[in-house]
Order: sequence, then C-alpha cells, then structure tokens
Amino acid sequence: AISPKGSHRTISGMTYFYLRMKAYLALEAW
Repeated sequence: AISPKGSHRTISGMTYFYLRMKAYLALEAW
C-alpha cells in the first residue's frame, strides 16, 4: 500500500511541475 504522505507528495510535485510548465509556456508566448 502507498502511504498517504507519499501520495500527497507526488500530487504536490505534479502540481508544481504543471504550474512551472504553464509559466514557461506563458513566457514563450511572449
């Protein structure tokens, strides 16, 4: 079984990566 703590860490990591990529694409749009 996967610990909730590890799962939360993965989700937060994916969210951070998504926001970072979104910001990168926004800068590229300029």
